[in-house]
Amino acid sequence: MAKKYERAETDYLSGMKYKDIATKYGVTIDAVKAWRKRHWSGAEKPAQKERVQKKQVQKKSTQAIGTKILAGTKVTLDETELTEKEQLFCLYWINNRNATQAYLKAFGSSYVVAHSRSSLLMTKNSIRTEINRLREIRAKTILLGPDDVLDKMMRIAFADMTDVSSWGTKEVPAVSVLGVEMYDLLDEPIMLKENFVHFKDSSMIDGALVTQISNGPSGIKVKLADQQKALEWLADYFGMNPAHKQKVWFDKKKIELDERRVQVAEKGTNDDDKPIEILIKRKER
Repeated sequence: MAKKYERAETDYLSGMKYKDIATKYGVTIDAVKAWRKRHWSGAEKPAQKERVQKKQVQKKSTQAIGTKILAGTKVTLDETELTEKEQLFCLYWINNRNATQAYLKAFGSSYVVAHSRSSLLMTKNSIRTEINRLREIRAKTILLGPDDVLDKMMRIAFADMTDVSSWGTKEVPAVSVLGVEMYDLLDEPIMLKENFVHFKDSSMIDGALVTQISNGPSGIKVKLADQQKALEWLADYFGMNPAHKQKVWFDKKKIELDERRVQVAEKGTNDDDKPIEILIKRKER
């Protein structure tokens, strides 16, 4: 037959409390605690296991958030002296450069508390060290080339209002002053044409094309990025601007002339022993 402390261990693992075990077996609570230390090897209540598992899941969740904020990098949070919330604070700060908002997202406090405590956090050496580490990681993971800039400029230059909205006319029932639908002599509803403007859902719009959205007395307004500047940039990039071409040609010739003047000045004369001024005039022509 199993001994008392062995049966008591089974009860403990099933979730029974110390005092209930002591009552069941007619011993003191201190005796039950002594059984646990001496005889119950590695005994851990289910509630304790659940807390450990929950903590591990929370840590993985924190790492997942950190990976997402760092724009898809595979870097996870290292073991540091920072708490998980402090690590999240650093990650959110890297994302928006706003200490108060980063504190609100990481700690979930009120705005007043976040405003004061976030400033204190930013003075901690451990926080600043972690932020600098994350900065380096982000700098290494950002891949930006000339083609990326060209692609964005082209999207801005050739965007139009149909990319963000649709408009037209539709038929609607005519309504009287009293709000009652109107019918003709044949008891058919009288239809009127009405203009409409619909804005597309944000999930269907390229956010890089929109610089401002406002809702005023006259309705919602959407402002697109400056197409004229984008077109001018593209014209210069592809050498389509005549004035730009002329400037490039002039600068090139000026450099050639300066180089020739230096060569002639070093020799004193050219190979044909002509004066320097004649060479320069010939070059300018």
